[in-house]
Amino acid sequence: MKTAMRAVMLILMMGVVGVTEGFAFDFDFEAVCSSGQTLYYKITDKENHYVTVVSPTFVFPNGKMTIPDVVTNEGNSYQVTSIGDNAFNGCTGLTSVEIPNSVTSIGDNAFYRCTGLKSLTIGNLVESIGYAAFAGCEGLTSLTIPNSVTSIGLCAFDGCKGLKSVEIPNSVTSIGECAFYQCTGLTSVEIPNSVTSIGDNAFSGCTGLTKITSFANSFQTIGNNIFDKVNKSIPVYVPCSSISDYQTASGWNEFTNYQPIITGYG
Repeated sequence: MKTAMRAVMLILMMGVVGVTEGFAFDFDFEAVCSSGQTLYYKITDKENHYVTVVSPTFVFPNGKMTIPDVVTNEGNSYQVTSIGDNAFNGCTGLTSVEIPNSVTSIGDNAFYRCTGLKSLTIGNLVESIGYAAFAGCEGLTSLTIPNSVTSIGLCAFDGCKGLKSVEIPNSVTSIGECAFYQCTGLTSVEIPNSVTSIGDNAFSGCTGLTKITSFANSFQTIGNNIFDKVNKSIPVYVPCSSISDYQTASGWNEFTNYQPIITGYG
């Protein structure tokens, strides 16, 4: 069932890639950013002058890219508030991306399969990271998610095999299905006490994990196989009062080495 579900996801993402090659995306204007790339924008709110970054169609940005917080067109200034779906899908030449503090959402497949991406800075106003937004970004080695983010979407970082560390802030309440699926380089993960929901296979296939820390006292929703193929003898640090709950909870009850979190730990 798990394999079939992920296969469907991959087919859908491959279909999206095919669509980007089939026709030009709709945009209102283009502008050269400070790092030298030409980016394309769609006006989303004419009254407040908000725009989203849309797909560069047949132009694939390379190197280090700094997305601006404000762009100007025909004498008007626009605030960049989102990165659209598929905006940089398949831009394998990108090595570094800085997302400004003006952006509140990162769309589905926004940076899917940007395999050359090694450095990523996410602005501190981003609230949601969409479906497969950074899936397949195998070059990423570390990730800091800002404390404005409340949800990590389905397959958001699926297959980021080079990722060794990730910081999940206390603002996150849900970790989507397959969010960190097969992040084989990940050695440790800390789940904050704000998280109430973890989706199916969220950390499945993270075979490099040597330690898990969860500050949550309980979860409202726990998916299936959240730690499938993870070594079940690694230390799992949880609140002392919740150890017995973890030992009987679905997805957690296979671990054999529970340790209490000591005050001031981490």
